[in-house]
Amino acid sequence: MSFTVKDVAAMAGVSVRTLHHYDHIGLLKPHAVSEAGYRLYGEQELERLQQILFHRELGFALAEIRAIMDRPDFDRVESLRSHRAALAARRKRLGILIGTIDRTIASLTGEVIMEGHKLFEGFDVDAALEQQKQYDEETDARFDPATVAESRRRTARYSKAEWGRILKEGAALQTAMGELFAEGAAPDSERMQQLVRQHHLYINDRFYTCPIAVCRGLGEMYANDPRFAANYEKVQPGLSRFVSEAIRIYADSQRE
Repeated sequence: MSFTVKDVAAMAGVSVRTLHHYDHIGLLKPHAVSEAGYRLYGEQELERLQQILFHRELGFALAEIRAIMDRPDFDRVESLRSHRAALAARRKRLGILIGTIDRTIASLTGEVIMEGHKLFEGFDVDAALEQQKQYDEETDARFDPATVAESRRRTARYSKAEWGRILKEGAALQTAMGELFAEGAAPDSERMQQLVRQHHLYINDRFYTCPIAVCRGLGEMYANDPRFAANYEKVQPGLSRFVSEAIRIYADSQRE
């Protein structure tokens, strides 16, 4: 069965112009064009469009989405599982924020007395703590159990204030990397390699002992796992692959 561009736009809730743009950049091509010149889409194109929209929902740039989806090893089921995990975490955080709003309204109308620290439940620190749980699940499958155990042991001791400082450190590194990327720096440039070294030390000092093999694995995840890549793509579209390549170069230059 074939659908016209207007049919697809209506089903997916996107504009016809958007679908034309996706066709123009090679992100979503119709499977055929009618004799009258109309684009025609089939089930495979609808499935691809769904994947595109999930990636967009998670903050990926169009060029990055195309690179991910056109990889020979792209696994739609695994990608959907990753999307589900990320969206479930977002839903949980939004639930916390809604609760914070409700309690704040109740406090302002005199129904309850709200403790100061409760004003900030659900903001970035809570999101990061939830994300750390996801990272732990991912490292369970990918890394040595001793590394996972060390990470959990060390992070369990951090207070909310300490987490806030750690998050700022990580965000500052991501921002600096994004600025270099925007300037057109190469992943093997001296400044970028210095930032990668700082990132390596940051992981070592704050989370777990990070040998070069693990550092290399982190770099691969930053590019290939939507949950990890999204953190960098929010800073600068295309940054995740740039950082991944810079980490690979750094790892190659180090002695095991």
